[in-house]
This record gives sequence, structure tokens and C-alpha cells, in this order.
Amino acid sequence: MNYLEPLPQQLSNFLLFFAFGFLDGFLFRLVEFARSLFSKGKIALLVQDLFFSVATTVCMFVFFLVYADGNVRVNLIFASVLGAAVFFLTADRVVKKVFGTLSSVFSKVISMISVPFAFLSKKVKKGAGRLFERIKAQTKQRKAPAEKKKEKKLSKKVQKPENKRKKYLKKHKKSL
Repeated sequence: MNYLEPLPQQLSNFLLFFAFGFLDGFLFRLVEFARSLFSKGKIALLVQDLFFSVATTVCMFVFFLVYADGNVRVNLIFASVLGAAVFFLTADRVVKKVFGTLSSVFSKVISMISVPFAFLSKKVKKGAGRLFERIKAQTKQRKAPAEKKKEKKLSKKVQKPENKRKKYLKKHKKSL
């Protein structure tokens, strides 16, 4: 086992992991852009962050297996952190502006596309409401005569409290 790699190999690994960190910073902004377009909830934010963290960890593990022969070295972790820091200090502003512009363009396009569907949805809801009202009215008209008689009997039995009190007073007027 070789504990000390030659300097050109160490330098190339350092640059590869630096590029990985830089690309990881860019992918973080890309995930943030996708989050701004589609999801708004706290749970969705948690799931996306968790997915990004797991994906980055797996990619880092694969990078260590492929380029560092499975040896985890502090200088390579430092290189990837340095690459992400360089991205956030330099190219992050430009990427944010580009993604902000794309986000506003996408939201305008989506709103233009959704207007006819919203109009159609409103018309369908209105028509369905009218249809259900008609069906409801027709079923009330077609009630069987036996059901109507039952309803009348029930309505006679159920009396308002005021009527009960009046009847009671009429019966017991002499005793009071």
C-alpha cells in the first residue's frame, strides 16, 4: 500500500475535488431554482434538501473510490469545500441572476398557459353545478306518494315548542 502518492497525482486529485465542490455549489443553486418553481411547503423543502445532501454524499463517496482509491484524505475534502466556497464567492451572483430571470420567464409562461385552463375549469364547475341543481330538483318532484305521506305525518308529529306550550296552557287553564 502506497501511503504517499506522487505530487502530480495529488495535484490532479486536488483539482478534481475542487471542480467537484464547484459543481456541487452550482447544483445547489439549480436545486434551489427548481424549488422556487415547483414546491412551496416546508415538507417539500426538507425532502429536497435531504435528497440533495444524500446525492452529494454518494457522489463524494464515488469520487473517493474512483480517484483516491477509496482513501479519504483531508486535503481532498478541503479541496471540495474550497471549490464550493469559490463558487459561492464568484459565480454565485451571476447564476442567481440567470436563474432569477429564468424563474420570472417560466412563471409568466406558466401563467399564460394556465389562463385558458382556469377559464375552462370555471365554466365546467358552473355547468356541473347547474346540472346537479336540475337533477336535485327533478328528484324532489318525482318522490313517491308514500314518501310524501310519511313526510306529512312526521311534520305533524314534530311540533314547535311554542305550539306545545299553547296546547298545555289551553288544557290546564282552569287549574292555573
